[in-house]
Amino acid sequence: MNDVIFYDFDFNLLYILPPFALDTGYVSANATAEFCGDGSFELVFDDDGLKSVIEGKKDEVFVKWGKFEGFLTGFKWEENKSTLFGMSLSGLLHRVVFPPATAQQTNNRTAEYIVRDMISQNCTWLNLGDEAGFTAKVEFQSDKYQSADVFVSDCLKLDNGGFEIYADYANKKFMFRCLKHTENELIISENLLNAYNFATTYTNKELAFGGWYEEEYTNGDGEAAKRWKYISTAEKTGIRKIDTVLSSNTKAEAEKELKRLNSQYDIEAETKDLIFGTSYKLGDIVRLQSGDVTVKKVISSVDIWQEETYGEMPKFNDLEE
Repeated sequence: MNDVIFYDFDFNLLYILPPFALDTGYVSANATAEFCGDGSFELVFDDDGLKSVIEGKKDEVFVKWGKFEGFLTGFKWEENKSTLFGMSLSGLLHRVVFPPATAQQTNNRTAEYIVRDMISQNCTWLNLGDEAGFTAKVEFQSDKYQSADVFVSDCLKLDNGGFEIYADYANKKFMFRCLKHTENELIISENLLNAYNFATTYTNKELAFGGWYEEEYTNGDGEAAKRWKYISTAEKTGIRKIDTVLSSNTKAEAEKELKRLNSQYDIEAETKDLIFGTSYKLGDIVRLQSGDVTVKKVISSVDIWQEETYGEMPKFNDLEE
């Protein structure tokens, strides 16, 4: 069981919280790391000294718990329980706003180039790590100011990419890098005794093939005007045609918004004798075995917890073309 180590944003060590023993320490820890997302963190503990530290630093605390790194977004003090809430360090991008990115800036560029260029121009506290080596050129532009985490995830998803922010403790810097899917020879299977409690989930609640958006344009008199326009990603008719109303006001933004409205088909499994960050990592392509059937899946996120016992549950998604 790992200690939870607390730092401020200048990398000063604030506190070390051990697992619960002798009426102090953390009772439970739960974290989610995502291949292309903000992740989450929750810690239940009993330690008055840590509460004082947190109250003094509130908005500038990050944590290291094993392979997971995150930062705090809030706390809740109750009579018999103290709880901390947070995101993975990748969620720090939610604090940043990117300006519009024109087609001239982004066309004929890789998704990795686009997001690294935007970060270098608009996020001075974040340093660029090694390049992942994206090669495919993408068509991407943004016509409005938006949260950096939305911009980065939307852009990288065009090439099935992910990203992470991580701490460089030696140089006291926060680092950013893009992530690519990589082949891992690992086979995850109940038969091999390294996984159990498989669960499959499918939902089409957010699925849409077409959408209406209110386009802003300049009319023949040179005045600002609006008109409703329709876009679609598939030819569907009758009851199989699923439409929605989009919040975007340009075609480029509407296309990105519509692409996010997919069905979700996820497989989860608790693992045994496999360690996140060592046996596998986010974005790995692994073989998932159920009975006599073996399929390739990509690890899109992983839940990690320490309560009475330690556990990990990676989530597997289909490989996208």
